[in-house]
Amino acid sequence: LNYISEKRQKIEYLKRTPVLRRPETYLINKRLVIDQLLKRLQKDANNYISKQKTHLKHHISRLEALSPLSILKRGYSICIHEDTNKVIKQPDNVEIGDSVVILLADGSLLCNVKDCKGKDDQS
Repeated sequence: LNYISEKRQKIEYLKRTPVLRRPETYLINKRLVIDQLLKRLQKDANNYISKQKTHLKHHISRLEALSPLSILKRGYSICIHEDTNKVIKQPDNVEIGDSVVILLADGSLLCNVKDCKGKDDQS
């Protein structure tokens, strides 16, 4: 009997709670909370994407500055041995009379080696 009385009291208490007295108000309030959280999530996601785009643009510009084509556009060239297709890094990679291809930003030159001088030979 005491058990039943306790359960009745609990039911009466629950009936008086705002959720059960006005469930539509409770749902409206929860919908507002969800809407606010959704707006915050969208704002945070947009901020994150914006920051990532900025970082990406920065990395792209750094990579472009180091690309071979950008280096050629700044006036440098790449010298390749015509027979071996290997980049010439030192004077002793070629001999007098060898043909070399010099790559420029807007084209290439085919040249014959007339003389080879190393660092120590320069005066």
